[in-house]
Amino acid sequence: MRKIKDYFRIRFNNEDIVRMNRYDGIISIAYYVYYLGFIYLFGLFLFKVGPNIYIFDFSKQFSKFIFYIPVAFLSLLPLGVIIRFRKQALASIGIKKDKILRSFIFGILYSLPFNLPTIIYVLFHGIRINSNFFDLLWLFLYFFICIAFVEEVMFRGYIQTRIQTIIKNKWMSIIIVGIMFAFMHVPFQMLKVDMSFGQFLLYDYKHLIITGLLHIYFVYIYNRDHQILAPTLTHALINFIPNLFV
Repeated sequence: MRKIKDYFRIRFNNEDIVRMNRYDGIISIAYYVYYLGFIYLFGLFLFKVGPNIYIFDFSKQFSKFIFYIPVAFLSLLPLGVIIRFRKQALASIGIKKDKILRSFIFGILYSLPFNLPTIIYVLFHGIRINSNFFDLLWLFLYFFICIAFVEEVMFRGYIQTRIQTIIKNKWMSIIIVGIMFAFMHVPFQMLKVDMSFGQFLLYDYKHLIITGLLHIYFVYIYNRDHQILAPTLTHALINFIPNLFV
């Protein structure tokens, strides 16, 4: 019988780690550098080239979703090539068919600590729900596919599992990848608010710290079943629920 404290442990899949080596850790860092460069160039394209590049009306959530699908694809394309080149299964990054229903349920449950305070606040203050069903549907798909799925596969499914071939200490590897996860948001966001790197760190350091801590939470969720669906759904709902209300 499992002890209560066992439910709060982060348990890595040691069988997968044994099958990997230091090259996987080095490649994961190279992939991270690629993504930083890619997202920075995308930010330059959006915010520095000029407003004429907005060929989609972002007031329509469908247009936003369609616009970001190629970005999500280009973000994960090198990862697909790496996995194939290294002859590793998609299951090694959490993409698998088993435990889907269980992961779906737990994905919802693990989002509640973050979303319940928002829901309770809304109920007590009479804030109405956005009634545009299709806008909400496309907005959820945007958060689920273009944001949560990309980031969960990248950081929890891939980088975290490979970095352990270089950094053997479990908690040190989690903290370092958490810092990498937080820092990943900087290039795009600093361009969005038109700040220098130093200015943005001072402006957004609290949010960056929270983002780094969220990595620990998502790693915990992922390592329950080594199934990417649960943290992806939790991640998407944390982003989506506040947008239900107007």
